Amino acid sequence: MKSRFSQRKIYNTAKNFTSTFSALNYFIFVEIAELYIMGSIRRSKTKRRTRDLDQVHEDLSSEASVQKLSSQPLDESKPGLGQYYCIECAKYFETEFAQTMHRRGKNHKRRVRLLKEIPYTQAEADAASGLGVEKYAKFVERYETNKRNQNESKMAVE
Repeated sequence: MKSRFSQRKIYNTAKNFTSTFSALNYFIFVEIAELYIMGSIRRSKTKRRTRDLDQVHEDLSSEASVQKLSSQPLDESKPGLGQYYCIECAKYFETEFAQTMHRRGKNHKRRVRLLKEIPYTQAEADAASGLGVEKYAKFVERYETNKRNQNESKMAVE
């Protein structure tokens, strides 16, 4: 649908110059413009690529990795010298204000909500196909008891 809209836009642009374009030149113009547009779409999809949820979940699983990511050494190649980093979204920010505004935003909150779920594992895939169901059941039981213990400890603190 996006490419059709782009084709219409290109067609209207080329229609304004009908006296200088022949039909063949118009189709060549459209093909080149489509290649350019598709190239820019591909670039934008990979340009802002961040870490996947399972990788971030692994970062958040241990206190050592969280501490390491939250207090990084100064690095001139990173925005804000690498001091303002959102672990959940795997993004660097220029200022502390930009980081706090990001934490209030919709994208950050969505990412945090998605990180609360257990990442999909190979054990789960095997259990779905019928292999290693007992092993997966033990894993789920262990996860549930850990979650219950965390909730009980939070209730005891409050």
